[in-house]
Amino acid sequence: MKAGSDYTLSYTGADGKSTSPVDAGTYKVTATGTGNYAGTVTGGFQITKMPVSIISANVEDKAYNGTDKATVRAMTLSDGTRLTGDQVSAKFSDKTPERTKRSP
Repeated sequence: MKAGSDYTLSYTGADGKSTSPVDAGTYKVTATGTGNYAGTVTGGFQITKMPVSIISANVEDKAYNGTDKATVRAMTLSDGTRLTGDQVSAKFSDKTPERTKRSP
């Protein structure tokens, strides 16, 4: 059997709307026979969130200007993914212990 000529797959999210299953969440998949095949079968699956951490980051040099904003050029995640350019967007929370913080 070949996808497209013998069957099609469609996905819906938890909200019941048609979607592509790329984010964490619960999905329903329906396989529908086409051509010489008929019938449908439906199943479900879940994509769970995967915790990742930043292993390394390439940050543009910056003189302290009273803000914590910096330009991140690239980063490598714990799953081996390397993000560069427009793929990089990070928001960090301050979890640095008080004793290790630097004063401005």
